[in-house]
Amino acid sequence: MTIQTSTTAASATLPRVNLLPPEIHERKRLQQVQAAVLVGVVAVVGGVGYLYYEGTHKVSDARQQLAQANSENAQLTRQLATFSDVKGTAAQLNASEALLTQATSTEVRWSEYLADFGFLPRNSWMTSLSLTSSLPAGTLTTPAQAAPVIGSVTISGFATKYHDLATWLDSLAEQQNAKQQKMLQNVYLSKAAETYIGPTKIVEFGATADVPAAGLSGRCVTPGSC
Repeated sequence: MTIQTSTTAASATLPRVNLLPPEIHERKRLQQVQAAVLVGVVAVVGGVGYLYYEGTHKVSDARQQLAQANSENAQLTRQLATFSDVKGTAAQLNASEALLTQATSTEVRWSEYLADFGFLPRNSWMTSLSLTSSLPAGTLTTPAQAAPVIGSVTISGFATKYHDLATWLDSLAEQQNAKQQKMLQNVYLSKAAETYIGPTKIVEFGATADVPAAGLSGRCVTPGSC
């Protein structure tokens, strides 16, 4: 009988033994820490440099903008100085226009009335004509402050017939209506008496009328209209 025997060698892991002195290991760790610190310092310095560059750039832009704003401000100040008297001139103009309006607010254009009195019937004539305003000059700020009646007209004359006289008075009323009450109001025959010029019988008459506030010219009421 043959007996075989086998021997199995179990391989076991041997423990690792560090034969280096601990000073070398500590020095290596210190070098690693120093390298990491150096990298951090470089990163911080780079960040500070970037921030410094950005800050310097922004300060430069701000200075340029400030210089431009100062230049524009100086230019506007010079332009404003050229208009320094505008407000004073405008105030003087307004005061002058107010005085002109006040001075002309009592103005009546009597020439328009005289033109209408020229159309007399045939065989009629005037001997006197009185146009009177009851408004002293400059007593109104605007024509709107005037009373309804601002003057009067007194007429004297002769007509050969009562019919001619009536026709003329009617024509005055018609002219009044055609001109929207701006001419005469309350035309009134104050006198009508028969008399003679030689053998010819005629009618001596007198008439009165009111001048309404609408007869004021009002030509300088609107600023710049005069």
